[in-house]
Amino acid sequence: MQINSSTTTNSAFYSGLTGLQNGQDRVDQAAAGTVATTLPSTQSVQGTARSETAQSDASTLADRMVNMDMGKYQVAASARTVSAASETLGSLIDITA
Repeated sequence: MQINSSTTTNSAFYSGLTGLQNGQDRVDQAAAGTVATTLPSTQSVQGTARSETAQSDASTLADRMVNMDMGKYQVAASARTVSAASETLGSLIDITA
């Protein structure tokens, strides 16, 4: 059984690029949501509903900050995948040259 190393390298490279895009999208969405959460609301909230809203906003803000970190780590891991695929392709070119 012969494995086509060029296809494997391309697959890893494109997988890394897809991961980079997905991670960046996650960070963008989390950042946009964070801005929307931290901006003052146009509706006035009174009494106990105000404290429930504040707790909900804090929880939502925490979730979005976690999503930002997840996106950051996804981008970092994907960048390493792209780098490894690139190095592998360079090695294959050196071997065949």
